[in-house]
Amino acid sequence: MNEFIDVTQIPSDYGGAGPSLAESAGKSFGDDKRQELIILNHLFQLTKKQKTQMYEFTVEKGNPIVLKLYTRCSAGATVELYKGGSDRAVIAVKVSGDEDDDDGKPYSRLIGTCVGPGKYTMKLSGKVPGSFLVLGIMDA
Repeated sequence: MNEFIDVTQIPSDYGGAGPSLAESAGKSFGDDKRQELIILNHLFQLTKKQKTQMYEFTVEKGNPIVLKLYTRCSAGATVELYKGGSDRAVIAVKVSGDEDDDDGKPYSRLIGTCVGPGKYTMKLSGKVPGSFLVLGIMDA
């Protein structure tokens, strides 16, 4: 991850210089002092041979989860989110860096929100190799 994401954006749990997931979960953000909990994290690594990856997760009953993607890959990827065993995506979004910013700077993009209870499958596809970290954040 250190090659693709700024070390300050990686939790110390994973060898980065950022706060641990536990510290982040208990921290207040913004002026409204709301609490945000990271309840989902998954690293997708696309290669020349494997240009698509899937990840299944379960959302328990409760608050909506906001999904964000972090990467340095300027070409980006396509993210699709499916609920249950459906073959119809509830979210389909193309994520990419700025066209004039091709120096590999880390960036993040909002994927969307999913609501529990339910099982979800996330599909990430890209044309070029890259690493993509997906975080699921819930307001506490």
